[in-house]
Amino acid sequence: MSEPESINPPQRPAGARFSVLAHVVRRFFSDDCLSSAAALTYTTLLALVPLMAVTLTSLTAFPVFERFSTEIQEFLFQNFVPASGDVLRDYLQDFVSNAKALTVAGIVFLLVTAVLLMATIDRALSRIFHVHGRRSAVASFLVYWSILSLGPVLMGVSIVVSSYLLATPLVDQAAATIGGRARLLAIAPLVFSTLGFALLYVVVPNRRVPMRHALAGGLVAGLLFELAKRLFGWYVTTFPTYQAIYGALATIPVFLIWVYLSWVIALIGAEFTGALMSRRTGLPNGPPELATALLVLERLHAAQNRGGALTTLELNPQAAVSDADLTEVLARLAAHAWIHRTADERWTLARRLEETPLAELVESLYRPLPDVDRLAGHPLAADAVTHARTAVRDRLSLPVADVLSGVQLGVQSGLSPERDLSTDSASASTSGSSVP
Repeated sequence: MSEPESINPPQRPAGARFSVLAHVVRRFFSDDCLSSAAALTYTTLLALVPLMAVTLTSLTAFPVFERFSTEIQEFLFQNFVPASGDVLRDYLQDFVSNAKALTVAGIVFLLVTAVLLMATIDRALSRIFHVHGRRSAVASFLVYWSILSLGPVLMGVSIVVSSYLLATPLVDQAAATIGGRARLLAIAPLVFSTLGFALLYVVVPNRRVPMRHALAGGLVAGLLFELAKRLFGWYVTTFPTYQAIYGALATIPVFLIWVYLSWVIALIGAEFTGALMSRRTGLPNGPPELATALLVLERLHAAQNRGGALTTLELNPQAAVSDADLTEVLARLAAHAWIHRTADERWTLARRLEETPLAELVESLYRPLPDVDRLAGHPLAADAVTHARTAVRDRLSLPVADVLSGVQLGVQSGLSPERDLSTDSASASTSGSSVP
């Protein structure tokens, strides 16, 4: 029995590779990211004060951060909230001060609201990264609470360390000599936003996201965030018509729009990360269905021999197959009783692969030939279908288990040993008449 990695999805030629930008746009709209951004905006408004309270509590819990708390707040509002940052800071500080006087029930409500925001983010990213298995309630709470509690601490550490390094005489003198101090301060928001987005893409989804892809997506989101911040700040200061309409309430619609744009940008970065993960196998269409199905069956066969079952994530640990392709193949295999999903969201084999010919797998994956009984008035067509079905079954009579163990198809089925299995599946799918 070969290792599960022995069947690798075939790589497509360079000329058939897709445009990442076009794929990101398609994914963005197909995943309904605009609606997700709207839902996140609404939840953010409810969770903003709890998040601020948790952030300040986390920072003030450490004496080293307490001295820098004012500077940290100034940095955040100046670099991450355009135009109306001063007004929002005053309002939020008042809200947070009021929150400190809440009863236990009120504090619990604020914490639940903050966790609900993380759950909404989790659902949006799960849709983007095609996550199928859900964490348990306890595991989800631990992940969310870790982000809420450790996120502000990590942010504070990065800002304090940066401030300390810039204040060091050697670094300060070197930066002043090359005129780099202003540049370092200018790129600091981009660095922090990039790292923040990247950590969001890595930690929240319940699947493995390569760090290099998350950093690339975080950089895209960070650049878009900086560009949007400047354009949005320029607009609200150059065309202050919203002030004439809303008066003293002008900060509210401005902030709503900015939060919505921020979430749109965050989801674009997530889609870019997902596109990079898919690009590894020459997507968007991915490898032929038969190669993907054999990959799944091989891993489940190996797990069955060990007496276990696999989750969807464990079936594709290195993202060797796109999530969309894997989902479609799993659905077809389950519909034709090749695999079964257990109550604990794991996959197991539902057939003995040693007794099932490869022809049946092909029949399950591709559009079948019409039933001969339905061609009673067309003898020529019925004869052609009968011959085609017989030929396919004869050529693919090898048991699936033998295919997985490395037996050449050409030995029993007449296929050339050099002919790639994926070539047969691709030709079958393009011919328009596969098997029953």
